[in-house]
Amino acid sequence: MDPLTAIAFAGTVLSFVDFSWKLLTGTCDVYRSSKGMTEHNAQISDVINELRSVTEDLLEAPSGNNKHEKALRQLGSKCSELGDELMGLLKELKRGDKKNSLWSSLRVKLVSMRKASEVEYMVEQLDEYRSEIMLRLTLLLR
Repeated sequence: MDPLTAIAFAGTVLSFVDFSWKLLTGTCDVYRSSKGMTEHNAQISDVINELRSVTEDLLEAPSGNNKHEKALRQLGSKCSELGDELMGLLKELKRGDKKNSLWSSLRVKLVSMRKASEVEYMVEQLDEYRSEIMLRLTLLLR
């Protein structure tokens, strides 16, 4: 076997071992979790629930003619929609309450690994909405 082939093979083996280790440890974490999901996804879920309560307050506030108030309502609406979408995705990444088995935990971790980039993209969008809401609130109070 030539040296380049050996290096490529060793890299492939290391990638497989890394993936397997993450899958195994993640499965154990999901199995032990009381929420039935990865710790990262549970944190995201908690943050979204808090964000929902804030955006509900923004949407229920009396509407004004100020451009910042209108922008806050629109941002609150977008934030609420994206939060609902992300919560739906996180619900897919949760172990069923009735079946706490290693297989269901393995499935949850595997799907979580596959959808991690989608979840992170949505979290980044929510963070941008949060920043914009903070900016509008600051301008409104000024």
